[in-house]
Amino acid sequence: MSFLHLMIPFLLLLNRIFLSYTRSAVTFQVAVESKAALTYQWKLNGNKLDGANQPKLNIPNAQAVNVGDYTVEVQNMAGSETTLAAYLGLLDLNMFAGLIIQAPIGSKCLIEYTTDLKQQTGWQTLTTINIPSNPYIYIDSESPKWPKRFYRAIPLQ
Repeated sequence: MSFLHLMIPFLLLLNRIFLSYTRSAVTFQVAVESKAALTYQWKLNGNKLDGANQPKLNIPNAQAVNVGDYTVEVQNMAGSETTLAAYLGLLDLNMFAGLIIQAPIGSKCLIEYTTDLKQQTGWQTLTTINIPSNPYIYIDSESPKWPKRFYRAIPLQ
């Protein structure tokens, strides 16, 4: 008579913290030591991920909905084990356009922009500012949405 000795799977999640850029690919992987057949179930914040039943979890286009704690439950005939959570966070790198304005403190400037330097009449008003320091650095917080925006500052009387 022979006995088959089964052990609960021993798990090792290879990375505990992932920081990735938005819209990039992320892969989680678990290493398992077991002689018995295994099943896998990945979870995000405790919720099962449909179709995520392999040792690797691929996220081809990471978005805000993918941020959180990932675990994987691995099971064999002897039982199951769940990994510690691995956190996925996203970094969103944006470049902002700005102007360095040399003007007397307290003076006013009109900030304008255009998307076409060939047309002299296409300038649009962005804002009017009171100069708080000299030099003053003005940053256009909307500029990442507009990759081709040109600026000018016009002193006002």
